[in-house]
Amino acid sequence: MNWSLQATPGMSDQEFNRWRKLLEMYAGVAVGEQLRSMLQIQINERIKSVGCKTFNEYFEYLQSGFGGRIERCLLIEKLVVNETSFFRHLPSYDFSELAFSLFLDANAEQDNHDKNTPAPCFDVWSLGCSTGEEPYSLAMMFEELLEEQTAKSRVASSGEATKLGPKYSIVATDISYDAIKKARAGVFNNNKLGSLHDRQLDRYFEVHDAGHQKVKSELKERICFSQSNVVDIDTMPVVLMDLVFTQNMLVYFRKPQRLRVLDYITERIKPGGYLVLGLGEVTQWQNPQMQQLEVSGAQVYRRSQ
Repeated sequence: MNWSLQATPGMSDQEFNRWRKLLEMYAGVAVGEQLRSMLQIQINERIKSVGCKTFNEYFEYLQSGFGGRIERCLLIEKLVVNETSFFRHLPSYDFSELAFSLFLDANAEQDNHDKNTPAPCFDVWSLGCSTGEEPYSLAMMFEELLEEQTAKSRVASSGEATKLGPKYSIVATDISYDAIKKARAGVFNNNKLGSLHDRQLDRYFEVHDAGHQKVKSELKERICFSQSNVVDIDTMPVVLMDLVFTQNMLVYFRKPQRLRVLDYITERIKPGGYLVLGLGEVTQWQNPQMQQLEVSGAQVYRRSQ
């Protein structure tokens, strides 16, 4: 997530304070004085689009009815630019790979011939997924681990493939409707794929056009993309996850909001499950249910049993 700055006049100190309080309430993002010019430009553009004449008129419009809710989303789209990449922070992915590997090992002895026994599932929440690079990176990594386990199962069972072995699912959410739309499409410029190995490109992508590759449907089907605002996490259904993965989303929140969100995330992690954060996302957070692990290069917490 990044902010671009330009200069434009027209917003009083009182108006600026009203706007940044509104944006923090609805999007969780702390807008400092250094972002004032950017805020003015983007609001002026939206004012013209909806036919309002003043900052105050537009401010009131945003809080009125369904149209105001839609316009709030459009304004946030203008303000928040998502920045991400495949396998952006390798230590965080390395730990996530280890967590799934431990899950596979723990469930390797399941009776794969009992069709009445549900296959154990490693449930993941990619929070602040932007245009999809993070959940797609996780899915590629997990697919390779599953392939290794299937090969071992064939050897152990004299050539028979595993029927009901462990699996994974990924729910990926972001505040931006536009980012989620792009993530679902799974089309990426070739320049965005430079960090991937040829093997990964051959297996998980197909040519979309001269300058783009598209994620293959078999990988895309493992991820459920959904627009969601983490500021409203207290109203979200409590679905327990084995792993919550978020990288550098919470750094834009003020500390009280950040700690509040982390406590609600904790309620959505299974006993023994993990929270993987970006290195700069949290300091001085303590929750009696979470223990910080010593992981080189990554910030990881584990929920107590």
